[in-house]
Amino acid sequence: TKTLMIDDEDEDEEEDPSASSDDNLIIPSTPVKHGPALDEEAGNKVGFILEEFLCCHDVNEAVECMIDLHGLGTYSKAVLDEAVVRRGLEMALDASPKECTLMAKMFGSLVDQAILVPEDAAKGFCDIFLDLDDICMDIPKAPELLASIAADMLSTGHLDAGVMKAWLVEFEKTDAKNFKFFEGIMATL
Repeated sequence: TKTLMIDDEDEDEEEDPSASSDDNLIIPSTPVKHGPALDEEAGNKVGFILEEFLCCHDVNEAVECMIDLHGLGTYSKAVLDEAVVRRGLEMALDASPKECTLMAKMFGSLVDQAILVPEDAAKGFCDIFLDLDDICMDIPKAPELLASIAADMLSTGHLDAGVMKAWLVEFEKTDAKNFKFFEGIMATL
């Protein structure tokens, strides 16, 4: 099993053979921060891939573009993957519930093909929680849509449950108003 260890400085995942369940999670003692930001060029490439997917809904093309993006070597795979998930969710939420479902399917396909790992998908997903209050000003249904996507992706193994649980515990402390949409998810973790 995996044990998520989060401290004030960084996030590390390590295999822990003595861990028998997600009860061994170490919950952040300080507010969780956004992951590293991409430079403008990489951010534009990520945006282009996601815009193209939302236009064409071609998962195979999105997969090829992600492989190409990883091949550039500019950023670590984890940083890119987290940024893709975060930006993809932002763009889908801004579009419509249909696009949210399509984006979740694309993320699921990327996980199924081992291009995106559930831990990075969960970190990118949870990064949205940091800005959810601001997002809700423009998209009032954002928490409800995100909770639905998270529940679906968790049920299929496309999001790491340990990462989600740790972030949801922190999210409950910082945004109880929006956390209510995620209570059902938390009960299953």
